Amino acid sequence: MTRKLVLVGLVALMVVGVVGVAAAAPWGGGFGRRGAAANPAAGATIVQDLNLTDEQVSKIQEIQASAYEKLREIRDALFQKMYELRSLYWQKNPDQQAIAAKQSEVNALRQQMYAVTQEVREQMNSVLTEEQLAKLGQIRGFGCGRHGWGGFGGCRGGAAPSGGLSPTAGGL
Repeated sequence: MTRKLVLVGLVALMVVGVVGVAAAAPWGGGFGRRGAAANPAAGATIVQDLNLTDEQVSKIQEIQASAYEKLREIRDALFQKMYELRSLYWQKNPDQQAIAAKQSEVNALRQQMYAVTQEVREQMNSVLTEEQLAKLGQIRGFGCGRHGWGGFGGCRGGAAPSGGLSPTAGGL
């Protein structure tokens, strides 16, 4: 049982690391051959690729700066709680109730990180025009939004490639 808990803790630490890296990349890392996860310099060309205005760039920079601070605070608290959780695992006689309580705290912080990243994605997408959102989907290697028509980003209306409506247009 203890080995399983240690494994869960290690997996959790890896997930947090990936989330932190993805949050630092433009639009959470992206996918596709030109995504920031595949090419760290992709963020440098996204302004030109999407033909962003100075006002859009400024708004996006403000959103990213605010998100960085929010995520940094949550990430710091998360790392502290994960350290405390690991310490509980390494007790001679681990207190399972204390471990479960600490795990709940860790999970709550992860949920906060997820909520902030979703909020940031929505805020950043709201700065873009329909054409820019479509182009961003192409850059990422998907239809519209982060994971295609039915994914997290979705589309703000219009027909999906299959002829159906996008999730945000009331089709789903």
